[in-house]
Amino acid sequence: MKKNIFLLSITLSFFFFFGAGCVSIGPGRGSQGVFKSVDRGEKWLQKANLVSLKGGENIASVNVESLVFDPQDSGALYLGTKENGIFLSIDAGDKWQKIERLPAGSVNAIAVHPKASHIVYVAVGNRIFRSSNCCRAWENIYLETKEETEVVEIVIHPIFQNVIYAGLTDGRLIKSDNSGYGWSTVHEFGGRIRQILINSKNPNIIYVFHDGGGAFKSEDAGQSWISLSENLKDFSGGNEVNKAIFIPAFTDGLITTNRYGLLLTQDGGRTWSAYKLLTSPGAAEIKTLAIDPFNSNVIYYISGATLYKTINGGANWMTKSIPSKQKVNDLIVDPVNSNILYLTYQKEPKKYGF
Repeated sequence: MKKNIFLLSITLSFFFFFGAGCVSIGPGRGSQGVFKSVDRGEKWLQKANLVSLKGGENIASVNVESLVFDPQDSGALYLGTKENGIFLSIDAGDKWQKIERLPAGSVNAIAVHPKASHIVYVAVGNRIFRSSNCCRAWENIYLETKEETEVVEIVIHPIFQNVIYAGLTDGRLIKSDNSGYGWSTVHEFGGRIRQILINSKNPNIIYVFHDGGGAFKSEDAGQSWISLSENLKDFSGGNEVNKAIFIPAFTDGLITTNRYGLLLTQDGGRTWSAYKLLTSPGAAEIKTLAIDPFNSNVIYYISGATLYKTINGGANWMTKSIPSKQKVNDLIVDPVNSNILYLTYQKEPKKYGF
């Protein structure tokens, strides 16, 4: 009985802190949102239960822009959407709660402080917001005044957490040295920033990938930049990176998914090799990939409605169907329990004439 009262008090506190679920996603099931596998992609379950005083609501049809873990608790997940704001789960996706007090707009990026979980940064359209009290209140710490320019990436420095990097759609990389209260331009790249990666083993190393075939690296915390395009010239479209991930087994190793396929570097981008896939180079559109944080031989990628998986570093690939034919947004592996995968979707754009 005491346990039931304790759980009830937690649930009521959840409502008071984050609002009363006043988002109306609607009843029924959609084919977007978040799916979860607890057996490395063998089976998937949609995780769409919305905690709401109204009841009967879910987030099955949301268009997902970003899904991130709390670095101190992999059971805590933040979900950013294109039209419906941001949601939080504290039980590994089983239930979601709408986070209130943020303005309308696409939640393009989320970053949770690696040492202080109560501090969260969110990019909504052309603004960056910061909460220092577990998302109960927000302050606008950056406003982009350039027309039709949005903030699409936020990354917190792994050691000096007052240092924040953000990427914009016009190609600018900006930086704050004081937790977001002042910003300066680090570099202007040639297209929309797609991804910013800081090497936790050597935080002076930063990678930036942008639209239009841009792959760059800095070895001095952003003071100077080296183009990786020359090193990728043997792989057509290899510098058009959709997603890159660090390989835990190497000090400065990366796998990237790009127009060519999957490429590997073990030496910080100086030399590259291609994984032998089941499809010919350039024949399949690969939007996302993931790697087991404890076993670098286990790699996943998605093309079309199929999950490709290797357990031996790419020597052989297995295929599994994924639960929806909508547009895949991302695939991520739980950083604590690598049996758990999350797959996020957006609504496939309508094509005229069909």
